[in-house]
Amino acid sequence: MQDKEKVLAAISAAIDMYEQEELEAAQIVPRPITASNWKYWGVGEMMRMRVMWQLRLCPSVSAKRR
Repeated sequence: MQDKEKVLAAISAAIDMYEQEELEAAQIVPRPITASNWKYWGVGEMMRMRVMWQLRLCPSVSAKRR
């Protein structure tokens, strides 16, 4: 009878340990904030497209500047 109790205790301890490891693995780890050069490249690309559209829509204004 004691052997069964020991086996059940070992099984329940293993299950508890497994559940604890799952909880620790599921926690969200915050990503460190780092500056990305791709962000600035994307912003620059948007501005280049905006300027290109403005030059297409108002070619007379750009000709006066030259």
